[in-house]
Amino acid sequence: MRFWGKRFWLVSLLLLIAVYFVRPAYIYATSGPTEEQSKCLREGKPGDPKILVRDGTSGVVKTVKMTDLGEFADRCEVTDALYELNWEREVKSQSDFNVAVKPNTKETARPKFVVLYIHGWHHGADPNAGDLLEFQKLITNLASVYPDQQVTGLYVSWNANSDLPLWHYLDFWQKAAVADRIAASGNVTSFISAASEIIAKSKPGGRFITIGHSFGARILMSSSAQSALVSTQKAHPGQPGGTYKQIESLSQTAILLNPALEAAYFTPLASFSRPAEKFSPQQKPIILTISTENDWATGYAFPLGQWLAWKTAEKEVRTLGNYKDFQTHTLTSESKTSCENTGQVTALTEGFQKDDICLRRTNSFKHNPFMVVRTNAEILSGHNGIWDRRFSEWLFSYVEELGKQLPPKEKSE
Repeated sequence: MRFWGKRFWLVSLLLLIAVYFVRPAYIYATSGPTEEQSKCLREGKPGDPKILVRDGTSGVVKTVKMTDLGEFADRCEVTDALYELNWEREVKSQSDFNVAVKPNTKETARPKFVVLYIHGWHHGADPNAGDLLEFQKLITNLASVYPDQQVTGLYVSWNANSDLPLWHYLDFWQKAAVADRIAASGNVTSFISAASEIIAKSKPGGRFITIGHSFGARILMSSSAQSALVSTQKAHPGQPGGTYKQIESLSQTAILLNPALEAAYFTPLASFSRPAEKFSPQQKPIILTISTENDWATGYAFPLGQWLAWKTAEKEVRTLGNYKDFQTHTLTSESKTSCENTGQVTALTEGFQKDDICLRRTNSFKHNPFMVVRTNAEILSGHNGIWDRRFSEWLFSYVEELGKQLPPKEKSE
């Protein structure tokens, strides 16, 4: 009996070792990138983005998949997404892009309203379930609200979900490493930059909002923070007591939902909260993070993983949403009367009300565009509750109002 017991544990150990070392090779073999990362190689073949006839249809969602190395899984997906944004551009020569366009539609091109979304842990690119299905609903709703604009969704997908039943619940920290590699590769920043520049150069103009959830928010923060820092420093008044000029980053507003990232990520942005300078009352949110109190993934699993990795500084152990010193706003259930003095939609950095849900500034300086919001289970329940009706309706209303207030992107000189 002891012999068989020892054999069982030996076989189990060997199987575990095999899975640990063989699985990475399996993942890369089944989700490796296209050989060419600089352009689409399907010219004249099925799947060539140039063949797809564009007509400015609103409500379209384009998916771009990333590999574990941060490369584009299919470079043609990137081309297709960008063509969906720049289809009405003026063709200057025969060697130009020459995207297929429906006759007589360029003259009726509408301003663009583009929303980019990066999903988090345990989600993927299944169009019939999960985040992609919910994101399509968001884009469809925005298209109905803005019939005079071309609303387009850009869905960035990555390998955030294990296909092994048990490992599915144990790979939280492995997926954090994958998210960091994707962000470090620079390809998400490149894609966001390309979309931003296309919108800025477009004759009708447009608006650009990015959203990330969980580790997707980690990727988005890493891909956006540097640009936000540069833009803020460029807008500095240059003297004590002055007022910042309007600050605009790659995407006009980046929204991070239950972000799975260390509070330390936010330290450089928190440094702008000081009395020496003021922000303009017309300033719109640049980075908005929203975290809920009953998020076990960022509240418990994340700190445990950091401790096991010998990271003990408070800003390393706690996620941004759980670090009280950086909190600037609350999102709570209040009566309409008590929330009226938040400014409602007059200053989205200060407050916003939808039904009985009230966003209110509680800390930092007025009109500071870097917002860290704390909410509760009544409004946003758990790590993956971002699509629950109550919260999603509030978020949709906030994004809708952002779309109304954000000035059209203009090409920077």
